Amino acid sequence: MLASLPAISTPAFHFDRKEIRVKVGEVVAFRLDNLHDAPHSFDIDELNVHASMPVGQSGLALFTPTKPGTYTFYCSLPGHQAAGMQGMLIVDQ
Repeated sequence: MLASLPAISTPAFHFDRKEIRVKVGEVVAFRLDNLHDAPHSFDIDELNVHASMPVGQSGLALFTPTKPGTYTFYCSLPGHQAAGMQGMLIVDQ
């Protein structure tokens, strides 16, 4: 089932998607593919999303946003967000 989910990948110190749009109340599931030789994470603090992305493996981000807004997703490993590992999650009504 993981293979059939929409993917967000990390080819280096960046996410391949800088903007993601979802709907309020919609179950959101992303396959997190770490193609890089360093560990990463996928974090959205306001939505309590914290998923690890081990080297050369796939992880899962699964959450349901309950209110509209714009949220930053990022990699929480030291220095990774500053290197460009971040994007925007837009939750529409």
